[in-house]
Amino acid sequence: MFINNIVLGCPVCIVGIVGNAVNLIVFYKQGFGDTINVTMFALALSDLSLLISSLWMNFLSAPWLHRSFLGFEPRDVMLLTGGWPHICFSRITCWITVFITFERCLCITLPFKVKQILTPKVVFVAVVWIYFLSFIGISPCYVSFGLMWWVDPWTNMTYIGSTMMLNEQVFIKNTYLQLSLQFISFVAIVALTITLVIQLQQNTKWRASATTKTEQTGAMSNRDRRIVRMIILITFILIACFCPGNLLQVAWLIEPKFSTGGVYNNGQMACWMFAFLMETINSSANVFVYYNMSTKYREIFQQLFCGKEDAKLKR
Repeated sequence: MFINNIVLGCPVCIVGIVGNAVNLIVFYKQGFGDTINVTMFALALSDLSLLISSLWMNFLSAPWLHRSFLGFEPRDVMLLTGGWPHICFSRITCWITVFITFERCLCITLPFKVKQILTPKVVFVAVVWIYFLSFIGISPCYVSFGLMWWVDPWTNMTYIGSTMMLNEQVFIKNTYLQLSLQFISFVAIVALTITLVIQLQQNTKWRASATTKTEQTGAMSNRDRRIVRMIILITFILIACFCPGNLLQVAWLIEPKFSTGGVYNNGQMACWMFAFLMETINSSANVFVYYNMSTKYREIFQQLFCGKEDAKLKR
C-alpha cells in the first residue's frame, strides 16, 4: 500500500487539489448565468473535497506512523475522517455527473424547452439537494461508529481508537443501502452516456442531411456539440475509474467475508486502496479535459494565470 497510497496517491491528490481549485476560480469567473457552469462548479467542489479527504487518508496510511507516536490508531481515524468523507464525495461526484448527462440529453431531445425547464436557479437547487441527501446518507456511519480511549496492554499506553456504538446489523443494513445508491448512480451514468452518444450521432447525421434553414436550426449548435463531447469524455473517464470500486461492491455482496475484519481483510484493504486511487485520478483529470476541450475555459485560464489578454471569449 506504500506505493499505491504514498508514491502514487499523494502526488495525484496534490495535482488534483490544485487543478480543482483552478476549476472553481475559472467557473466562478465565467459566472453562473449558464447551467453548465453551475454543475461544473459543483462538480469541482465535490472533487476538491474528495481529494483533500484522500490526501489525509493516504498520509495516515504511511507505514512509519504508529499509534504510540500519534496517540491514536491511524487506521481507525483514517476511516472516520478520510474514508467515509471520500465515499460521500465520490457519491456526490457520481450523482452530479448523472445530472449533467441527463441535462445534456434533454438539451438534445428538447432543445427549445430545456432552458425553460432547467434554469440556473433550478439546477442550483438540484445540486444543493444532491449534497444535502448525500450528507444525510452518510450520517448513520458516524452514528454507528465513534472514537474512544483504549489502553494498549503491551505498552500500557492510552490511544484513541474506533468503537461500534450501535448494533452491528444496523451498520450492515446502512452499508448495503450506501453501496446500492453508489451502484445505481454508476449504472445511471453508463446508461445516460450511451444515450448521449447515440443522440449525438443521430444529431450529427441529421445536421449533415439537413437542407433547409429550419431543419438546421433544430440541430445542435457547435458550442453545444463541443459541450456534449466534453461531457462524454468526462463520463468515460469516470466509468473507467469507478469500475474497480463497483466491482468490489459486487464482490462484497457475493462474499461477505471480503470485508473489513473478514477473512480476506488484507486483500480487500489493498483492493479498496487501489479503487480509491482510481477515483482520485478521476477527480484530478477534469482540469486537463476542460483546458483542452473548452475554448472559453482555456482563454479565461490563460488570462488569469498566464497574463494573456483576450477581449472575446467563446466556448
